[in-house]
Amino acid sequence: MIKVYKKNIITIGLAITVLFGILGLSGCREEENKYFTFVRIDDFYVVTGGVPDSEGHLAIPARHRGLDVIMINYSAFLGNKDIKSAFIPNTIESIQSWAFKDTINMRSIEFESNSRLRVIASRGNVLGNSFSIGGERAAGAFQNSGLESIVLPRSLEWIGRLAFADTKNLIKVDFEEGSRLDTINQGAFASSSLEWIKFPASLRFIGLYAFEGTNLKEIDQEVGSNLEIIDGVAFRNVTTLLSFTIPISLIAVSQLVFYGWESHQTIYVQERSEVHGLPGGNNNARIVWNAPIHV
Repeated sequence: MIKVYKKNIITIGLAITVLFGILGLSGCREEENKYFTFVRIDDFYVVTGGVPDSEGHLAIPARHRGLDVIMINYSAFLGNKDIKSAFIPNTIESIQSWAFKDTINMRSIEFESNSRLRVIASRGNVLGNSFSIGGERAAGAFQNSGLESIVLPRSLEWIGRLAFADTKNLIKVDFEEGSRLDTINQGAFASSSLEWIKFPASLRFIGLYAFEGTNLKEIDQEVGSNLEIIDGVAFRNVTTLLSFTIPISLIAVSQLVFYGWESHQTIYVQERSEVHGLPGGNNNARIVWNAPIHV
């Protein structure tokens, strides 16, 4: 597997660590309104739980007692079967692990315009007074939810481990124009029913088994790709995808990225690309070297 520590990924992690480093402070106290519970941290609030209205709509408030609500805590709505739809205000900057895991009846989620959301599925639990980036426990913000499609805000930079894994209704994932997405982490969409996704030009890193077990049929790769790394088995056994284009920006690809690909599939390698590692083990796809940039 490729082991690369990218400067911009580390920068994101450090920024979030600094932002929420104060979560280790003692004295966090839960507060509540009619539908939600909160914890105040310094000069902002974290939503720690709540229930939808009578129609199943969960509208997370942007402010509580005069301060912004900027984070959805670890397991805040875990397993809530009453949620059918959700609204995320533009004050939210981070959605933590398991925040909406197992919300099997939640079909849609809307992000308010001018969203400040940067991170999905980093690890932070204000109720446990702990916070860190990465690690095995950082997982599954929307795992096994009932989402059918989603448009992610342009501000989003990091999609964490298992963020949308096992979403059996999820067909389409799009991004707002001008997306700043940098990372799709390991297993982010694994074993989902995903058929269509956009790769913003800003995307640099795709992690281990990110799309393994999906029904991908099309990837809309924006012109001017900055993709640098595709880690091991990212597209293993994704035989529904007819083709994939390796952009000239790619500098590292695991030999197992396309494991299990079949003869009806094609991998285009753009001209001037210096990527190594293809075709790789158990990959029977057709490789087209020096493909035109427009492919």
